[in-house]
Amino acid sequence: MISDADLEAEGLYFPDGPHTAERLDLLHYLVRREATLDDLSDSREELPGLAGVLDLRHGDPLTVDEMARSSGVDHDQVVRILRACGFIEPERDERAFSDVMARLCTLVSAAVDLFGDEAVFQLLRVMGASSIRLADDLVSSFLANVEPTVRDGDPVGLEVAKANAATIELFPEVVAGLDTLLRQHLVQLRRTSTGHDGGYETRDLYVGYIDQSSGAGLPSRGGSVTGKWKAGEFIVKMPDEVDAS
Repeated sequence: MISDADLEAEGLYFPDGPHTAERLDLLHYLVRREATLDDLSDSREELPGLAGVLDLRHGDPLTVDEMARSSGVDHDQVVRILRACGFIEPERDERAFSDVMARLCTLVSAAVDLFGDEAVFQLLRVMGASSIRLADDLVSSFLANVEPTVRDGDPVGLEVAKANAATIELFPEVVAGLDTLLRQHLVQLRRTSTGHDGGYETRDLYVGYIDQSSGAGLPSRGGSVTGKWKAGEFIVKMPDEVDAS
């Protein structure tokens, strides 16, 4: 059990410092959520956010070598998988990933046997890029919409930490929603082979554009797509507005 003396010795708590009682309450809250002394020390500048990290990770973090041993995949292949997923290669002794990532490495090796190396790593890159974008949007949404409502009158971030933990409790529902959407999209995008010898797929694609100089638009169900639209909005709205014919 981490004592107040341990916290003080680590430089995390100063009995004569500002907001002493509130700081100690925050540290006790994180310790109750199974934060280690190393966790607290490494996150000393971002303690409120540590509450979410503790709930998101699975077990103790591993080094790349430990991931390799756990997954049965060699070190270089583990690093290649991490890079394909969009992660920066950690230092040799840095504990940055959970055992769940080790299981992913095992799964990748099995998938390579079925689909081939190039196809699997291309899919990993797509999954990595998609998850980075989603994770960034989730974090941004919290910072913009949740944190401001609890930050006032919270000098050390205890209420922000609790809000982080409460938000992460919803994470299983987010994952379930992603599972539902992916399954539905797979059903709607199902198609048979185009009959060639393999190695590629041929598909009919359609390109839309906006003539912003004249304000001319594309035919649509609801009228026209005009040049006043921003480019980013066009991508989102086009499936709803542009006639499939």
